Amino acid sequence: MKDLGVALALMLVLEGCIYAVFPLAMKKISAETARMSEQKLRLIGLGLAVAGLTFMALIKR
Repeated sequence: MKDLGVALALMLVLEGCIYAVFPLAMKKISAETARMSEQKLRLIGLGLAVAGLTFMALIKR
């Protein structure tokens, strides 16, 4: 459970840094995301989840 907390905290740190360093780019990405279809967003989300699980499995070996 501690690893999950550390992972979530690291995710927040990284995302916060991206918004702090590139605010205009993040606004553009947010607007572009709002125009995407739900199906495309689901596919992107699923792809990212699979990539994350794969990466995590490789690291845990």
